[in-house]
Amino acid sequence: MDFTFEHHETHLAVIVSGTFELDTAVAVLEETLEVSRAGDFRRVLTDMTALNGFESAVLRVLFALQGQERYQRYLAEGGEPLRIAFLGGKNAFSSFMPALQLVRLNRGPVEIFTDRAKAMAWLAEESS
Repeated sequence: MDFTFEHHETHLAVIVSGTFELDTAVAVLEETLEVSRAGDFRRVLTDMTALNGFESAVLRVLFALQGQERYQRYLAEGGEPLRIAFLGGKNAFSSFMPALQLVRLNRGPVEIFTDRAKAMAWLAEESS
C-alpha cells in the first residue's frame, strides 16, 4: 500500500494505491492527521480510486473503529476538527455503510464519494 500527500490551497489530498493493509491504512490516517495539523489543513480528500483489497466489510468496520479512535485522540491533543472525504471507484463502497454509520454515530466528519466533483463540493461546505 503506497500513499502520497498533495498540498493544495483549499485542502490536503492523500493519494492511496496498491493493496489495502489495515495496519498501514491506520498509519496513513495517523500521518494524515499530523500533516493536517502541521499544514493547518481542515479539509482532506482521501483518493482511494487506485486502492485494491478494501472490499471486506469487516476490514472497513475495523478501519472505521481504529480511525475514529485516532481522530478522537487527535482532537483531544488539540487538533482542529476536519472534514474528510473518501473518494473511491464506482463499487468501492458497496459494503462501507456499516462502517460509515459507526463513524457518524460518533460524530465523525467523514463522507464517501465516487464522484470527485461532489467530494470537492462537500469539502468546500461549511462544517455544521
